[in-house]
Amino acid sequence: MFLLRGYLVAVKTIGGKNLKSTLRALNKTKQRVLSVGFYPNSKYDDGLPVAQVAFWNEYGTSKIPERPFFRHANIMASKKMIAFFKTNKISKSKSIINQNQINTIGKMWAVTIQESIEGKQITYVPNAPSTIKQKGHDKPLIDTELMLISPEYKVIK
Repeated sequence: MFLLRGYLVAVKTIGGKNLKSTLRALNKTKQRVLSVGFYPNSKYDDGLPVAQVAFWNEYGTSKIPERPFFRHANIMASKKMIAFFKTNKISKSKSIINQNQINTIGKMWAVTIQESIEGKQITYVPNAPSTIKQKGHDKPLIDTELMLISPEYKVIK
């Protein structure tokens, strides 16, 4: 699995002095963990897990250049989450986050991964000419679109 397990507290935060402590407090609420990423049920027709392909693309291989879509998505989702907390007035003093809010954050994070795969607000190393010929287009990270539609979230109690 290629996941953001417990990312409500593990994320490197950008902005707000109190955000880290707020996230820690939220994580303690009923011991729920938000996991976002690619799960074992997502596989290509040949049985190859989407999580494996995502990992190869994220960190690169000897034949695939590094395209850090996941790390980029985490930065962008962190910014969206800060805005969500401010909009919903979730702070250290209000350390209770309800299930609907957790679901909203999970959906937002999964969509942000999809946007990053599509290349929104980031430019990736272009595909090689041979890859363009094989795929019929020059969209890095998108071939069958299975990786694009596979990000999911789960709330674990």
